[in-house]
Amino acid sequence: TTTTTTTNYNCNTVLPLSTVDCNVQHEIETTRTIQKAAKRAGLQHVVLSTLDDTRPWIQKADNKNTWKVLPPTELGMYVPHFDGKGQAAQEFAKHVPTTQLLTTFYLENFINLGMGPRKQKEKSGQDTSSYAITFPMGNAKLSMVSTIDIGKVACACFQSPETTIGKTVGVQSDALTCEEIAQRFSQALGVTVVYNDVSEQVYAEFLGFPGAEDLANMFRFYKEFETYFVDSRTRALLEDDVLMEKVKELGGLYTFQSWLDENVGAFQV
Repeated sequence: TTTTTTTNYNCNTVLPLSTVDCNVQHEIETTRTIQKAAKRAGLQHVVLSTLDDTRPWIQKADNKNTWKVLPPTELGMYVPHFDGKGQAAQEFAKHVPTTQLLTTFYLENFINLGMGPRKQKEKSGQDTSSYAITFPMGNAKLSMVSTIDIGKVACACFQSPETTIGKTVGVQSDALTCEEIAQRFSQALGVTVVYNDVSEQVYAEFLGFPGAEDLANMFRFYKEFETYFVDSRTRALLEDDVLMEKVKELGGLYTFQSWLDENVGAFQV
């Protein structure tokens, strides 16, 4: 499903936020509906939470033929929940004064989607004394964001329309390797947490639900385009002192450590 949250600022601004929609065509059509409504209402500034269309990047890569196109295959998408949002956002911004807000992996996924430390098992099926996080990320840094930080940067964009309309702004709380993430979990939880680095295929099989290949390809995009991805989530704030100052006035951004310190009680070990 797609959830749309509307926040009014002097009746001139709105923030559409969409969750992962397993039907990418429906998500594209929903964004078009929001765009038409925003244009008809004469909104002066929309901050659109979105993601990258991975296709231009992957199609230029030397290993493009190793990427699997995922259903619906007629759309030629590699990471549908990214590509659909990216395509829809580009179209949206042509018709309405827009700031495209690029988000990333939610820190809350460690809690709400069970991606945090899990008890490891022996081959016999018995539990061990250690825990693990499992991702197909190799040694690349995982870009992460708290949903609270998304709200702060969105608010800062609304307060700075003169410098953010027509621009793409990224948001990131922190970027760490999964080995570093495991170490911080170990320290915070008082147990051994290790990082299981697996292939995208094994990860998709490990998840075992519809959309698992989509997520596996997402992590592959994070890994193979690490430099671009991290830079795209940090550049705008680093280059815009006014925007950064407004974010600081709203409390600043989390680090992984500060977020974990605040949420350690959500992890049961």
